[in-house]
Amino acid sequence: FDAHGQMVAESPQAEQRRIGQDFSHREYIQKTRDTRKPYISEPYFSSQRHKDPAIMFTAPVFNGDGELLGILAGGVDLMRDNFLGTLAKTKIDQSGYFYLFNRNRMMIIHPDRDRMLQKDVPPGSNAGFDLAVQGNEGTFTTVNTAGVPMLSTFKHSQTNNWILAVNYSQEDL
Repeated sequence: FDAHGQMVAESPQAEQRRIGQDFSHREYIQKTRDTRKPYISEPYFSSQRHKDPAIMFTAPVFNGDGELLGILAGGVDLMRDNFLGTLAKTKIDQSGYFYLFNRNRMMIIHPDRDRMLQKDVPPGSNAGFDLAVQGNEGTFTTVNTAGVPMLSTFKHSQTNNWILAVNYSQEDL
């Protein structure tokens, strides 16, 4: 992207031509410009034809005088088999699974793909989830949104407001 957020190059090329399009409204462009630092975006629906959930990694590019010349960016499709997408398919024993969400209660990665980019865990419905959103880490006994008693572990990311969770059915202990 140029310093204003217009796409100047893309590899591989998308199905529809996006070079020249203005992406300055995207949070990842605004945050990178404002902070002048690398950034990991919140999840969003891609502008590509498939509209898959995605995240963007950005890094500012400066000239010798410290002026912002552009933004180098790389997108990750959360529905594909990549370092984040495979998290949703990783099983622990018979019933255990991983998921990733943010402190705004939005599911980023989940084995049930229909839950991704949804805020479908209302406050009070999962005590462990609520504790994690409030900033707590550790392992808790809880009941998931399907009503299954679980042993859940939560760990906060150091670089953004994401929380990695591991659920394991108490019946399998």
